[in-house]
Amino acid sequence: MTLFVFTEEPSIQPIFNSLIPKLNPEARFEIRTHQGKQDLRHAIRTTIPVIAKRPEVKILVAIDQDQEDCTNLKKAIVDDLNNARIEAPYRVVIVCRQLENWFLGDMEAIQSAFPRFNPEAHRRKSHFRSVDLIKNAPHLLKSIIPEFSKTTKLPKLATAEKISRHLTPTNNTSASFLHCVQAMALLLASPSS
Repeated sequence: MTLFVFTEEPSIQPIFNSLIPKLNPEARFEIRTHQGKQDLRHAIRTTIPVIAKRPEVKILVAIDQDQEDCTNLKKAIVDDLNNARIEAPYRVVIVCRQLENWFLGDMEAIQSAFPRFNPEAHRRKSHFRSVDLIKNAPHLLKSIIPEFSKTTKLPKLATAEKISRHLTPTNNTSASFLHCVQAMALLLASPSS
């Protein structure tokens, strides 16, 4: 069995590279990154149908919520997959709101990646209680990591690579992250159709 993960951007790839082996050390997987939502939706119509015909394939589609309604976005992606007549087992996960929200849900992972970061200075702040609701997570993440105090913009891919290796499948306050882990676990555990 091979799990194909389709994402809308390259910065989420390190998360899947880190988490999938933690969920199933024997798993075979391939990550296909795209250049935004439209590019990913094009792949749903063109690339995924071809891959889904291979034997023992499963599909995971991960897309950022950004400012869209989560339910409507997921329905649109599922409709795209159904219209493409995907017969392989698949799951769709919505990253609420952006990838950096998942990082904010695991203060220990941030501290492991950036030792000068002090999680206790932030853990009790009200907006960290519901990290999936934070609207500008990249900016907030940049502002709380001392190593980025002199940068104007969060280096998304480098930050993802550093933090992702410290994420654990269960230690996260992001419901969106935990939903993604559950979707991956179900795909990795269930027999192929």
